[in-house]
Amino acid sequence: MKKILKQLAEQSTSGDLYVRLAEMYLYEHEYGLAFGAVNRGLEKGHLSDTHAAQQLYVRIGDFLGVSCFTNYEDAVSSLSQ
Repeated sequence: MKKILKQLAEQSTSGDLYVRLAEMYLYEHEYGLAFGAVNRGLEKGHLSDTHAAQQLYVRIGDFLGVSCFTNYEDAVSSLSQ
């Protein structure tokens, strides 16, 4: 299921499928994969609920211990330094 969803996410013009994939990874405690997927979804854009995706990004970052930020922009800025 995840393999197919990943292929569809790559082809989609929206980042929504990457966000859904991140939720699936999170449910299975695959935090690194979840973080990467939600990040790709946010970068791709055209999301149906950008705020929810940003919250998911911060939540997954908290699980990984890489985020103490309240929003996506601050977290990305910190990671790129």
